[in-house]
Amino acid sequence: MGLRGLGMPEHVQSDRVPDRVPWADPGSDIAPMREEILAAVAQVLDRGEYILGPRVTNFEQELASRLGVIAAVGVGSGTDALALALQALGVREHDEVITVSHTAGATVAAIRTIGAIPVLVDIEPQTYCLDPAYLERALGRAQKPS
Repeated sequence: MGLRGLGMPEHVQSDRVPDRVPWADPGSDIAPMREEILAAVAQVLDRGEYILGPRVTNFEQELASRLGVIAAVGVGSGTDALALALQALGVREHDEVITVSHTAGATVAAIRTIGAIPVLVDIEPQTYCLDPAYLERALGRAQKPS
């Protein structure tokens, strides 16, 4: 069927997508902190404080300190975080936001949440990053609402 049969934009070239994407192993990243993470989850569950509360406040303060900024704000999801970041950058309704064609659904959801228009651009098969060769063709290609 190819990507075009799935309604992908014309500038997304299905022949440029690699046959294989390497597997991630998030479990190995948390292995050294597994017990600490489980204890923190148990504490939240035991206290019944799923939203806000002292653990979130502490996390926000520690993160701000580590980043060297005045404040950090925890949000409910990655989609919320992306939407807030786009708004902080000044992205407004009907603006085009270019992202890679193999992004997570949350990326497109965040763009649409603020009323902007996602424009998907193909990747370089070697790096899995946005292919600059397709960038210029993607500019101004989004369908604007009438």
